[in-house]
Amino acid sequence: MLVAMKRAIVLVLGLAGCGAAQRPMAAEEVPEQAPADEPAVEVREQAPAEEPAVDYPGEHIDAKGTNLTDALADPLAVEHLDLENQGLTEWPVEIVQMVNLRRIDIDGNELTSIPPEIGKLTKLEELDLDDNLLTMLPPEIGKLTVLRSLDLDGNRLATLPDELWTLTDLQELDLSDNRLTAVSGVGKLTQLKSLDLSSNLLTKVPSIGNLASLSSLGLANNELTAVPAGIARTTEIYELDLSFNQLTEFGELASMVHLTSLIVEDNRLTTLPASLGKLVNLTTLELDGNAITKLPSELGKLEVLNTLDLERNKLGEVPAWVCSLPLGYLDVSANGLKDVPACIGKLAELQYLNLAGNALTSLPVALGELAQLQNLGVEHNQLTEIPLEIQRLPMLVTITLDGNPIPKRDRVALLRVVQTRQAELESQWADYGD
Repeated sequence: MLVAMKRAIVLVLGLAGCGAAQRPMAAEEVPEQAPADEPAVEVREQAPAEEPAVDYPGEHIDAKGTNLTDALADPLAVEHLDLENQGLTEWPVEIVQMVNLRRIDIDGNELTSIPPEIGKLTKLEELDLDDNLLTMLPPEIGKLTVLRSLDLDGNRLATLPDELWTLTDLQELDLSDNRLTAVSGVGKLTQLKSLDLSSNLLTKVPSIGNLASLSSLGLANNELTAVPAGIARTTEIYELDLSFNQLTEFGELASMVHLTSLIVEDNRLTTLPASLGKLVNLTTLELDGNAITKLPSELGKLEVLNTLDLERNKLGEVPAWVCSLPLGYLDVSANGLKDVPACIGKLAELQYLNLAGNALTSLPVALGELAQLQNLGVEHNQLTEIPLEIQRLPMLVTITLDGNPIPKRDRVALLRVVQTRQAELESQWADYGD
């Protein structure tokens, strides 16, 4: 399941009467984007000689394709070059004239290589090369000594030049979605704040204990059997994604007190360390797709935990301490549960509850106290009825029932109730919008 879908807990307007439970997605307005058929370059304009010089950092000169001759009458004035999504297959040779460039956006093209001449752009601070077809980088990239941000995700890189690890001013490095098997010198980039190595072929990541400023680390979709050495010393990290690897444990993380999001889905975990209870700022814990049989009671100390995803494990029961957490999202589907503790009704802020794919024969009436519940998944159990107290929940707009021996008449009646409530809420929103 997509991580983005797990983050949102919102009111779902679609009624999923017979399908599998779907996680609510935040409805976001997507602004129109301008057509990407014309590249742009950012320039500084100078006022007439009799007046002080004035910078216009937002000004752009339009250019057509790779023909920059007319647009770049004064290449020394260009600081920002935007050539994204232009269908380029070769690096434009004109770029080498723009020695004052600070930022290049040339993502979304079909570049297979970068020429050595890039090393002449020594003032470059940001370089965006994502979504190209690059298979290698020139050693001359090591001459970009003031580079702060380098985006290379979505290419075909299998190796990296040693010179890359000399760029010690780098703060953001995105190497995701490539074919890398090693990142030998990453521990030398001590100024990094964001590092994304996800979706590669890594079996090991060298020690990152020296990356004291690191706040975001992506290691998902690799072949890791262990977390990087020294990770406990990266105490500023607030997002850690270890999903889709081969981890059987993830070590001691208690010192990572700023961690707010820990994602370890689809690994090979069978147990969890009690020290997770010391991650007092954790709001999201995603452990779905493992083989966990028991949860440490120390997790009950996570006083700001909002999202707990335990789908597809082997729990057998939901411990009572879960009911003391301030959860808005709880997924315990596909765990072989035979019953649900009535205390779940105490989760006053719960909006999403997934109990699908278990062995439940009944639901506790106490679930009718979940006044904020919007989405309830109970498909593929052994339920014969849904208590009236649950049917009357004032915010419930999505319930999935498929795969239960509930009489058709009762099923249709319940879905009509939920559908009517959905229409009422939509009407209220419309009135509010007016």
